[in-house]
Amino acid sequence: MVRAAKSPRAKQPTSERARGAARPRSRSEAFETFARDLLTFAGHFERSSTKRVATGGIGKKTTQRIAPFLRRSDEEYASFLGIFLIDRRVLFEGEDRWEISRPNLLRLWQPERLLRSVYHFWLRTALWNESLSDPDVLSLVRREYISPDPTLEARRRRLCEELLATPPDAALDLGVLLSRLDRSLQGRGRAADDGGMARHGGRVSPAALLRRMLGGPLTWLGVVEPVLRRPPVASDVESFRVTALGRLVLTEGWEVIIDGFGTSLSDGSARVTLQPNLEMLAPPDLDPAVYLNLARLGDLRSVDIYTAFAITWDSLMNALDRGFSAEQLLNFLESVSATGVPATVRQLVQDCEGRHGEVRIGIAGPYVEARESALLGELEANPRFAPYIQRRIGDQLAFLTSNVDLGQLSKELRKAGYSVSAAGTDKVQVTAHGAQLTLTRPELEELYAAVRASTKLAHEVDPDFDLSALAALEETLALELTRREDAGAQERARELESLVEKLLRARGNAAKGKAEPPTEARDSEDIRSLLLAAVESQTPMEIEYDGFQGVTHRVVEPSSFDGRYLSGFCRLRQDQRVFNTARILSAKLVS
Repeated sequence: MVRAAKSPRAKQPTSERARGAARPRSRSEAFETFARDLLTFAGHFERSSTKRVATGGIGKKTTQRIAPFLRRSDEEYASFLGIFLIDRRVLFEGEDRWEISRPNLLRLWQPERLLRSVYHFWLRTALWNESLSDPDVLSLVRREYISPDPTLEARRRRLCEELLATPPDAALDLGVLLSRLDRSLQGRGRAADDGGMARHGGRVSPAALLRRMLGGPLTWLGVVEPVLRRPPVASDVESFRVTALGRLVLTEGWEVIIDGFGTSLSDGSARVTLQPNLEMLAPPDLDPAVYLNLARLGDLRSVDIYTAFAITWDSLMNALDRGFSAEQLLNFLESVSATGVPATVRQLVQDCEGRHGEVRIGIAGPYVEARESALLGELEANPRFAPYIQRRIGDQLAFLTSNVDLGQLSKELRKAGYSVSAAGTDKVQVTAHGAQLTLTRPELEELYAAVRASTKLAHEVDPDFDLSALAALEETLALELTRREDAGAQERARELESLVEKLLRARGNAAKGKAEPPTEARDSEDIRSLLLAAVESQTPMEIEYDGFQGVTHRVVEPSSFDGRYLSGFCRLRQDQRVFNTARILSAKLVS
């Protein structure tokens, strides 16, 4: 990626410059801008916890928040970036939020690999369709929005053939190109041919469709570029030109691209500038792993020649909430900074660590817990918070009233200047009649699977066992799942049946003799199974973990595992740690 607008060539490694054998790397400003915007888009999900919309996609509000920070402040452009990242599993669905896979992003971070991936994605995907006239459709990944048009890929390939047939450096007018394309392309542009899209605004005209195809991903990647005539006159027509990079992409000359553009989009020697005003300035060719760490640690402020992040109280608290210590944060900043760590940054990090978690609220009644007895007494004496406290049961612990709104209480405490930890309270609403638990669809499906498995297992053990309570619960869950029906329900139902059968077979195998668990795993399901076995047997394990400071190898003595988070003693950090299984790349048992 380009280091600065003034530099016409990317910086060469020192060893290559010394030999004088390396040629200057080829440049494409459009492609480098695309790559940088892709990293900016991914970085948003490192800092912000973004919920999936009801349809399972990225909402329009999310793309509206990200779009102003992209070089092309366009929502359709932002939507394309998001859909591509989802398709390549860089963004994946967690329990109810979007999470980012660093290894999948880092694997893309080569010019040839990224160009090939985006070009082939555009050629073949139905998730992105330029012929839809409602731009809001492009902001969500929904099955019902995917066009059933079987000629979608054929239209794109036909356009690429016409572009490749254009003489080098020749400008191709939009009207001329439209006349060359076959009639099927023009027919698919009429809204009348696809009544199913009428509720989404139908389809655009053939000329608008062609303009979108040329001015969309092909221009964003630098395959084509618009020809601008100055001074413009009314008789001018829209025209495009195939770039030198575009001819390599259209002919799939990937070896030539590797030779001309190098094997990396980043410069290993690039460093961050930390300023006393708490700003972090990241150069455009910064290593993507370092950039994502900065995105976790600061709030994005602007993207120009340098990307500016601001270190704030909230951003540091967010990092500490994820289990990082002040020492780890300062060590990371020291390792990536070209200017050292200013005293103002060190002081803010230490202040945040000193106050982190001084007040915690949770669900056990519910309750409130303070770090110091005097702090809890301060809350009791405050007329604003005293009505919430039912009775004190210790120096630092007190029960709250049964009908307290923990979310509202958390907001009021923060407004009063307290640092609050309220993990897990967003899913439970306590009322005078009891506690209401909010489950996501995956959680509901898992509960349904467990009930079905329990029913079958109980019937196998004792056919005379009274299963009326389990049957009633299964019926209630099935009804709720039916209300939330979607296109993937049948597939998920088959998965549930398979899970039940696996449990029954596992029980049969256990009766014959318990099978030895695997000692090493890389697949996500195998890793979870191995973690459960390690916790049950109290066996240490070595994990490959994609953490704040990159991928590390750690030996962990596991103590508990809830299906998503592993708790245990980390020998590398010599302290108790909590690990997100989505970031565990591999695991194996050790002696």
